[in-house]
Amino acid sequence: MVGRGLQSLWARLTGEENKDTFIGRCFGVARKLKFVMPMIIFKLGVIVTTLAFLTIFSLKSLSLLGLLLLINVSGAISKIAAALGGHQNGGKPPQTVHFHVHQDKEGPHFVGHGWDDRLGQSGSGEDFTNSDYYNLYYKLLNKNPSLKSYRD
Repeated sequence: MVGRGLQSLWARLTGEENKDTFIGRCFGVARKLKFVMPMIIFKLGVIVTTLAFLTIFSLKSLSLLGLLLLINVSGAISKIAAALGGHQNGGKPPQTVHFHVHQDKEGPHFVGHGWDDRLGQSGSGEDFTNSDYYNLYYKLLNKNPSLKSYRD
């Protein structure tokens, strides 16, 4: 750089014109611009893309910050409203539970099975009660080793 500056200064002082810097009729400038233009367009595209990415990223960050701020402010307001609401007792006291246990006429309570609605429809003339059927069921279940997984 310094060398070219000194050469151009010497050329001006001596009145000689440097042949390398002479551009005739402005055609060289257009040619140089034509070669430089793709690089300029590429760099401008990179800059615009980077700016768009940074803008979107910052807007996303700002929107998440606003959402978190809104959630925290609404939580603080609800806590203040609950504290100032004047509810000292917090609600009704729990009610006492009262059970009535009744026995059926067949004896102790038992859970029914799917065939309870067909009792007495066998047509064999035998009139079994519910407890007889359940006793028969458990008797067969305990005697058969292949039904071991179905036991209670």
